[in-house]
Amino acid sequence: TRQSKLKTLAELKRMCTSHNLLAYETVNCIRYMTTRSQGMGGASHKSVTYAFVTPLLVDTLVTMLNYYLKELVSTSQTKYRVRNLEEVKFNPGALLQAIVAIYINLRHEEMFICAIPRDGRSYHATLFSETAPHW
Repeated sequence: TRQSKLKTLAELKRMCTSHNLLAYETVNCIRYMTTRSQGMGGASHKSVTYAFVTPLLVDTLVTMLNYYLKELVSTSQTKYRVRNLEEVKFNPGALLQAIVAIYINLRHEEMFICAIPRDGRSYHATLFSETAPHW
């Protein structure tokens, strides 16, 4: 029924909004913690950055970043058609900017750089050149 479909749509919008906010806040938090110019309340920047490039975490971080980057800049982005991006709190430009900042912030970390091409799900040789026009 129409009422049922409207209820389902409202629930999907709430879920989408929640996922979008969580994704942006997670990426923005990582960007903040990897930014060299930020003070971290007594913790040295190196120790904070190192947390993201440990063998335990680096592949997970890179897989997440590569996936988001691919989804934001590849041709598959057309599957994310939304009439009102603000309604579901989706700001692809801000998310892309935060993701690119993390790559830039960790560009000197060898373990991070080596992990990027190991990601078999989302990484491909042209991922970064596809990103450039959007940045």
